[in-house]
Amino acid sequence: LYLQPAIVAIACPSCMDFERAGGNVFVDKAMPTDKRRQVVDHLAVSASIVEKFFGGLSEHPMILACSTEDCYRRLGGKTARGAAFGAVAIRLSPRGLDNAIATHELAHIELHARLGMWTTMRRLPAWFDEGLAVLVSNDPRYLGPPKPTDLSGREVRQLVSLGQWGAASGQRSRGTYASAYREVKAWYDRAGHAGLMTLIEELRQGVSFDRTFERAGFNERAPAP
Repeated sequence: LYLQPAIVAIACPSCMDFERAGGNVFVDKAMPTDKRRQVVDHLAVSASIVEKFFGGLSEHPMILACSTEDCYRRLGGKTARGAAFGAVAIRLSPRGLDNAIATHELAHIELHARLGMWTTMRRLPAWFDEGLAVLVSNDPRYLGPPKPTDLSGREVRQLVSLGQWGAASGQRSRGTYASAYREVKAWYDRAGHAGLMTLIEELRQGVSFDRTFERAGFNERAPAP
């Protein structure tokens, strides 16, 4: 029976040559001591950003951080700088050991944890999931004015499933993330933290995404915690 390498590492970090660097952070054995401290510090900052945005943390995922591309490939990683596994863990490549990438992935984890995996899989559109993660991380790659290669708002909101998102982002990576960010930011500027919490709760209760998205988007904006 084949198990994805990242799943093996989550269950048994030492089996994949990972060591605990501090708290819930595990790094490959080849990572130098000074780099380990830097990674742990960066991840603490990322966690604090996510905690402030959501008003608390409901999940403290395992973090698998690689110092080499070989390590990342052994975890099943390819071109992406990082990836979240449900609400359980994230893996980070050497290119993802910065605040923007780590914050992006931790934002996914927190949202998924609050919704629950069934709701995340069945009711959360990929474009909103990714756009919110960019909003939380404030990733400079996707900020700024629209570019000709960006998707329109209508186009990006059609990327509901992970398969649809993957196909589109594989062709126009920057354009999909930037467009999703603009759609979510425009909504969050109206809905605020209170609207986001309403959306999460109503999705958990079985309300359709489109219905709660539109309704929460017209709430009076409440200050973030």
